[in-house]
Amino acid sequence: MLLSLGWSVTAVDLHPENVIRAKQKVAKAIQGDAVSVSRSLEEKAFGFICALELIEHLDEDERVDLLRETRRLARPGARLLLSTPNKMSPEGLEGYYWGELIRGVPFKAWDNTHQRIYSSFGIRGALRRAGWRPLKTVGYYYGGRISLPLDVSYRFPLNRFGFNTIIVSEA
Repeated sequence: MLLSLGWSVTAVDLHPENVIRAKQKVAKAIQGDAVSVSRSLEEKAFGFICALELIEHLDEDERVDLLRETRRLARPGARLLLSTPNKMSPEGLEGYYWGELIRGVPFKAWDNTHQRIYSSFGIRGALRRAGWRPLKTVGYYYGGRISLPLDVSYRFPLNRFGFNTIIVSEA
């Protein structure tokens, strides 16, 4: 979609097969972890950065580094689109309070490769600390054991309780 709008697109992925597929569609596709690759890219080179379902897979130091690096790479006025599972969703609250705090089972949002699940409030704070200015928070929902009678919410407070959170931030 971005290519069709005339954007130059750089894709980064850890998995070689994803990079091979991306090379068929984008100007530049790089295989490697997002933090290491971002360190090698030119400062203020990007007007739009996506970090989709990524931050929850990183350890604490990598998460801090990723947010700082994306900010370093962003031109003035650039936007960051970040999505991540939300610990404040109905499923997250059940998993965290009932599963983690009471039963002692770490809440990983049904993916054992997740290192940390943020709340929608927590990820906004992490973005601010890295120099980003969160503009819009969207909560989106999809089927689960506990669900709300909506698919997406853009308004507070329901936008903070989606199973996943999408945040648009500005540099």
